[in-house]
Order: sequence, then C-alpha cells, then structure tokens
Amino acid sequence: MIQNFDSVDDFIITIFPDIETYMGKQLLSNIQWPDLVTITYSEFERRFKMFIVQNHSAELNEYLNKETKHANKETMKQILLSTISITLNVRNVENYQLKKSDYLVSIGNIIKKIGL
Repeated sequence: MIQNFDSVDDFIITIFPDIETYMGKQLLSNIQWPDLVTITYSEFERRFKMFIVQNHSAELNEYLNKETKHANKETMKQILLSTISITLNVRNVENYQLKKSDYLVSIGNIIKKIGL
C-alpha cells in the first residue's frame, strides 16, 4: 500500500497524532528539552510499527501464511516486526529515502511550531 503525504511533518503527525500531548508530558516529567527530540523519535518508531500492524495486519498475516508454513506464525510475526525500519520505503517526491536525521529535523520543527 502506498500513502502520500505533503511533508515529513504531516507523515509524523499521521503516525503519531498526539505527539504534542506526548511531548508536553515528557517535559512535565523532567525530561530535558535537548533529549525531547530523541525520546520522541523513539516513541515515533514504536508507533510507526504499531501503525503498520494496525493498518496492514491482514497483509502481514497473508504474507506469513504464504511464506512461513513451516514456522510458528506468531514467532515469525514478532521477527518480522522487529526488522521493520523507520525508513521502510518512505521516500519523498524526488525518490530520496528518508533517514533518521530527516525525522529528527521534522520533530524539532514540530516542537518549535507548538512552542515547547
């Protein structure tokens, strides 16, 4: 499945719709501002994997049923999920594959926009 987004910021907000609330709570729990981007990125990675599972579990199950008939399906699902990367075929309009630094910059931009 291919989904298009106007910007990396829009992509992040789609995957992590409550990012502002999450960052606010992190700051209230004495997380230092410089660490906020890194902590938020880690949570974004986790939520991206969950987004894939929630929105594409039928496709994952179909793939697992087809490719892993000889193995335990749940074990294979966990292995597959553990190998999903945050840059999983995420490309911009110039066909540039996004990297961690692209997401970190966008998270920093989101922080600046909300004024934390």
